[in-house]
Formats: sequence, C-alpha cells, structure tokens
Amino acid sequence: MTNDGFILTNRHVAANWRAPYSFDPNAVGVLLQQGQIALDEQGQPILVRPPSRWIPSETKQTGPKDEFDVFRGRQEYMMVRFRKNTTPLEATSQRVSDQHDVALIKVSAPASLPKVELYDSYDMTKVGDQVTVMGYPGVSSVVIAVLRSRDMFNREAQQRVVPDPTVSVGNIGKILRAADGPVSESQLEFSSGDTYQLTINSTGGGNSGGPMFDASGRVIGIYFAGRRTDAQISFALPIRYGLELMSVAPNSN
Repeated sequence: MTNDGFILTNRHVAANWRAPYSFDPNAVGVLLQQGQIALDEQGQPILVRPPSRWIPSETKQTGPKDEFDVFRGRQEYMMVRFRKNTTPLEATSQRVSDQHDVALIKVSAPASLPKVELYDSYDMTKVGDQVTVMGYPGVSSVVIAVLRSRDMFNREAQQRVVPDPTVSVGNIGKILRAADGPVSESQLEFSSGDTYQLTINSTGGGNSGGPMFDASGRVIGIYFAGRRTDAQISFALPIRYGLELMSVAPNSN
C-alpha cells in the first residue's frame, strides 16, 4: 500500500469474473439451441452438466441479433478495512493484470496512510529464504465488537468484525518460473506460472491478496492460492507483477 491509498491485491478478489467459477457439480440443465430446448432422437430434452473451471470473462455471449460479445464484469462495491478499525473505506478498481493474479485498487482517506516497501527480488530470491505472510485467513478466529450507538435517531447497537491480521512464517520451498531455462531446446512451462511455492500451511482461504515479506520486512510477493492433498502448501506471486500495474513502463517479458 502507498501513502495515497493505492493497494495491491489479487485479481480474483478485485475482478472475480476473471477467475474460475465453480458450479454445483450435481446440477443438471437442459441444452438450449436458438432459444429452444434441444431434443435427442427420442424427443427427450438433452441434459448437460455445468462446465468445470468456467471463467466468465473468457466466454462468448450471443445477443438477440446473433451478435457475439464478451462478458464484462462490474464491482457493485468493494470495501477495505484496516487493522483494529471497524469502519470501512470504499475502494475502486484501477488496473487489472493480464499476466498474473494481481490487481490495483485505491481508497481515498483524508490522512496519509501507512505504506510498505515493495521490493522486486525476483532474480535474487532463493529456495529456503524465510518469508512472512500477513492476512485474514478464514480459519482464524474472528473478533466481534459491539458498538454502542450515540445517535439519537438510531439507538440500536451494532455488531462489527474487528480486523485483526494473522502472521504466518515459513520458507520458500520452490520457485516456479514461467520459463525456467532450456530443456532440449525448449522451455519449462509451469501451470502455476511465475510462483513462489511456500512451506506455510497455517493459512488458506481468506488470505488472498495478503503481502509476503522477506527477512528485511520488504514486500516481495502477494499470497494468492493454496493446495491441499495429503499435505498443504501455499503460493505467492512475485511483486514485480504488482509493480508493473503501478507503472506505465513497458512490461517485462
């Protein structure tokens, strides 16, 4: 975050229509063709199951005049809360990355906001480096405050969640680069893209968009995902993708 209210978060937080949507796998629908229920050879409706890992922004929609267009999402509202403060600020989307799961949003506040140092250590970070992730994982206990009203027009007390961040410490267990060197005159391509795989397993859903600090207290990444099988690992993206959103310079390759 900067003093003037620019905040980096995940693309799937600020523009979730550009992330996979999961339908109920047990839901079954009927196939429509030109607005009519499609029938099989026996005259029965053709049943279809929902797609998996469907991304709304990547779909093509047909209009009433058979004109194709893409799905455009819109945030009705996006609220940002700060540590130990129950009153949120409304945020607006500024830029969304086309390369990674990162987006830039902004809040307006009368006072100067505390900032963090963003440091691009992409070319220097090593496996085994200690890192710290901060955020609000859903598994963490929630603190509730009961606010007494001083308003003569509304005397009802209000319950509000008190934001209280969780700190998770671990190491970089693996570095997955989008192009990690030649192998038989080709390049290694990882499904995760440019990603730091972390040994941190004490956080998860809800921590998306949280900063990842190095041992010097600089933000070098942004937490964005976790994976669980017989063990649990988590992932952060390099901060350079966030820095690109804060600049108008040409993108790095």
